[in-house]
Amino acid sequence: MISATDRTYDLLAAGQWLAEKGVDPKRVYAVGESQGGMVVMRAFTAGTIFSEEIKKYFAKGIVLWPACVWWDSDHTRAHPLGPYHSPVIVFTGG
Repeated sequence: MISATDRTYDLLAAGQWLAEKGVDPKRVYAVGESQGGMVVMRAFTAGTIFSEEIKKYFAKGIVLWPACVWWDSDHTRAHPLGPYHSPVIVFTGG
């Protein structure tokens, strides 16, 4: 199982690639659905080792019905979520 923290580094690499291509980070939103939504929530959580880097490449996050996997890959610790360093919109339903 790959954790949301591990996948956040993939999101960061995508942001870096877009910036290298000249895309304005103020116009880039990270969007995730289901488990991808958990990744966006994790990436936008303030105080993480990657939060300052994520801020460089993404303006906002959009989360569609997150299916959160709360544990790290080794199942020993939960992922902290929030407070967020940048705006995050979450859509969910029941």
